[in-house]
Amino acid sequence: MKKVMSGIILFSFLFLVKINGQKIETNLLNQEYWKIEAEFPDSTFFNWNNKKVKMDSKGGVTLWLNQKLKGHYIIEYDRKINLTDSYFPRISDINQFWNAQLSNDYSFNTNGRFSNYDNFQMMYFGFGGNSNKTTRFRYYNGQGERVLLKEYLDKQHLINSTKIYHIKTEVNKNQTSVWINNVLYFQDSSTKLNSGYFGLRMTWSSQTISNFKITKF
Repeated sequence: MKKVMSGIILFSFLFLVKINGQKIETNLLNQEYWKIEAEFPDSTFFNWNNKKVKMDSKGGVTLWLNQKLKGHYIIEYDRKINLTDSYFPRISDINQFWNAQLSNDYSFNTNGRFSNYDNFQMMYFGFGGNSNKTTRFRYYNGQGERVLLKEYLDKQHLINSTKIYHIKTEVNKNQTSVWINNVLYFQDSSTKLNSGYFGLRMTWSSQTISNFKITKF
């Protein structure tokens, strides 16, 4: 298996349909649509097969979708912790960046260390962070402050490694909302961020992402 760049690559085409004015994009889990930032590139592995991607990383890694999203949109995907057939079996850090304000010349070469993103302006959630002790929703204000908007510490809002989690993020001009398995976890209307880049994030873990879909209104 190749390090960082890919494991198995099967070529596909972005599938786009229009339904009642909505644009639905699928087949996005292909390496050509993503940019990788890894803290330890030699210990970070990906297996791509169009419908899903398996990520293994000894340290922090961010997988950035290489298109800027704006307006009213919904991102949905399924995500699961891998405790077998994995390099780094650890129950922790089902994380996500979105509405990241990246410059036009951003080169996607941040090394993936979590603290290196402190000065970005964006939204973030960490589901089951800190070895599955916390679930947090933050606004990064672009000046080094990671504003805590919501925190859960109870078991109900932490990772159950036997479950597959369906994560849905909706952004419109007024607010952003995140549902996990059809339960509203996070919502904010104060930051007014309604465009930017999306990133799948994890630290020292093995996870599989599947059924990735974007609906644009």
